Amino acid sequence: PARRTMRAAGSAAKAAPQQKITNQQPSDDDLHEEYAWAFVLHNLVPFADKVLGIAGAMDQRPLSWYDWPLRLPFIVWAAARPSSQMALTVAHVINIVFWAARMPAVWDYMCWVALTELTYIAAVLGHTEGHLMRDRFLPSVRALLITLYYSAAFWKLTSGFLDPRVSCASTLVAELSAALFGARVPASSSFARGLLASAPAQIVLIEFLVPTLLLVKHRSAVPVALAFHFLINLMPVTYAGG
Repeated sequence: PARRTMRAAGSAAKAAPQQKITNQQPSDDDLHEEYAWAFVLHNLVPFADKVLGIAGAMDQRPLSWYDWPLRLPFIVWAAARPSSQMALTVAHVINIVFWAARMPAVWDYMCWVALTELTYIAAVLGHTEGHLMRDRFLPSVRALLITLYYSAAFWKLTSGFLDPRVSCASTLVAELSAALFGARVPASSSFARGLLASAPAQIVLIEFLVPTLLLVKHRSAVPVALAFHFLINLMPVTYAGG
């Protein structure tokens, strides 16, 4: 009888519907804090570089003496209150004011950053119902990045950029190759010549690849973009990435 009872219990357990395991998505507050910390770290880098004296020939954002009393406190406020829309919005507004005051002596990527910050401000000001990050900001900034990356790739489709003899892509890839391989890859080697000859196509391909991955919502979009910009940051001569 005991064996029959155990068998019956086992059969009942197998017949019972299994509880579905669902992926726990981050809350809108979690997404806001994640973006806030990315903003804070990105903006603190130039200040840390100045304090530690480790900045290169260029920095990711030029600093003047008035950045310290006028910008830094609001960045620290956003760090202390990463869930606060007010703190992050004010920090964004201050950044945009400083960016506009420095025009036109700004890096081109700072215009991308300003557009991203304007998108966040517009999302906050226009937010009346629903989720700020999931429903308004993230879809909008994704569309912005898709547009900007496709634009950057499209404007490289010129005879000058695609010609490896005169293209800046060849110079940048040569710098990157020197930083990564050094004397292990002689400039006269077949690998080096092929790398430089294909440099324009490589840059155009990656700049079309990133927005395409974002467009189809592929999970590799952000890692691919980060890897691309990390490699740019390794270029020793021009410091193209800041």
